[in-house]
Amino acid sequence: MTRILQLAAPIAAALLLVGCTPVAPAPPSDAASSSSPSAAPSATAAPSPEAVDPASFLLEGTPGIPDADGMWSGHYGFFTDASKSVRCDLYIFSGDSGGVNCAITLGNESLRTYTVPADIPAECDLSASNATDGYSVGISFKVFDTGSAGFTGCRSWQEQTDPAIVAATKVLSETQILTVESATESFTCTVAAGVADCSEATSGASIRFGTGVATFQG
Repeated sequence: MTRILQLAAPIAAALLLVGCTPVAPAPPSDAASSSSPSAAPSATAAPSPEAVDPASFLLEGTPGIPDADGMWSGHYGFFTDASKSVRCDLYIFSGDSGGVNCAITLGNESLRTYTVPADIPAECDLSASNATDGYSVGISFKVFDTGSAGFTGCRSWQEQTDPAIVAATKVLSETQILTVESATESFTCTVAAGVADCSEATSGASIRFGTGVATFQG
């Protein structure tokens, strides 16, 4: 009898273990397994720059409309951003070549970080054919000994000091392209991050100018 009880005990324990075996969790439902995170929104592309009416940037003159002497001129201008630390001026004439000049404005000289060539004077020599003080570059077909673009212009020029001209000058935004044309020249300017890019189509001359960059070709 004792032998039978000894054999029965392990069998009963095994049955108890079988009865206590945990049940595996049910697999997730189709609804749960098919769910997925919502798609990320697509990035919005920046708008492409568009041509702006040049008349909205005209500061002086009556382009294309002769005066009593049969001549006309046009002076256009813009700031590169709301800080007004850089401005550009464009000129066209009926009987002469025009040009573009971009400069650091009066009172913002300390913002200049580009390197000025050693041969550029610190102050303008107004008796020189190309008066410059190192705070501006431009495109001109009359003042350079070689080429048609480089350091040129003075901070004391009228567009820097005339309150009426300064007040009338607007910002050219990064979504705008300004093109000013005469019979023989076509100047185009755009702005990105406060830096102006201006060029003349016929000659291929160009300048790129901001408080930290002053480059040119042509």
